[in-house]
Amino acid sequence: LSLLSALAGKVRAPFAAALFTSARAAVFRFHPAFVVSKRSLTTFKSHNFDEAVTLEQSDKEGVWNGKTHPAYANFIGPFGGIIAAQGLQAVLKDSRRQGDPITMTLNYLAPMADGDFQVMTSLKQNNRSTQHWGLDIVQGPNVVAHAMLMLGARKE
Repeated sequence: LSLLSALAGKVRAPFAAALFTSARAAVFRFHPAFVVSKRSLTTFKSHNFDEAVTLEQSDKEGVWNGKTHPAYANFIGPFGGIIAAQGLQAVLKDSRRQGDPITMTLNYLAPMADGDFQVMTSLKQNNRSTQHWGLDIVQGPNVVAHAMLMLGARKE
């Protein structure tokens, strides 16, 4: 759970976002929500983190709808780590994605209020082995966070 805590905002957001893909696997592997018995298959109960990063694609390409989750609430809004994870999730779910995240630079522009938000992703450059993405997290008329990501395809 220490990696999950890191993702929830206990460390700086770029570090938390960089841990997202590997930490998520660790959470699934070691979280007590897995129940294993000799008589049944492994059963997984949904975790707050999975619920918090759930996004639904809108009618427009590259636009994702989400909601803040009360488990990651802070005094003025959600923790920064979960905001970074929600932005990264939008890029990871996009059908145009090729490769895995290499870097993510996220700028927090305004506090995010509890409630609905949109993540708008745009593919800036698509090369043979790398992709450059931009994303804005928008709540109402305000852009609350802006990020630039680089994804890379690994050689076999």
